[in-house]
Amino acid sequence: MAATPEQVNELLRLAYQGNLRAQFNLGEVYHDLNDFPKAVYWHRKAAESGYADSQCAMGLCYYHGVSGLIIPDYCEAVRWYRLATNQNQRLAILNLATCFLKGAGVPTDYIEGYGLCYLVANDFSSEYQPLCQKMLKQIETYLNPSQVYAGKARSVEIERMIRARVY
Repeated sequence: MAATPEQVNELLRLAYQGNLRAQFNLGEVYHDLNDFPKAVYWHRKAAESGYADSQCAMGLCYYHGVSGLIIPDYCEAVRWYRLATNQNQRLAILNLATCFLKGAGVPTDYIEGYGLCYLVANDFSSEYQPLCQKMLKQIETYLNPSQVYAGKARSVEIERMIRARVY
């Protein structure tokens, strides 16, 4: 997210007033500028206040690590992804699916991973839908038909849990 100095100043003004979207946007601006300490600061601030996009961003920080600031920690990444997932943040759901499929921070569980991915693949408003549809086809090569059915059934349960914010 490219921003002019004036835009950054306005975001800072709003962020210091507690505007969570401005804090998230500052995290993105500083990330794009490779100013990772400031990016992590603003994402963490918004994430700790419950902003789903920043919670997902913190999950990414812990999944991949941030040079000199955060060492990769899959369990912590999963914690942040779950917080954002409970707010129906689609990228967090996709990233959490990946964690289950790879056994990163959670035990490997193809049914759970499939169920999470299935939710996003069937959300026609999600920008991640095409990617998830591809992922489902790949996952299905590892599953038998009854496991695919179980994954689809699990997606219904997961969706109920997300709506209740208890996933």
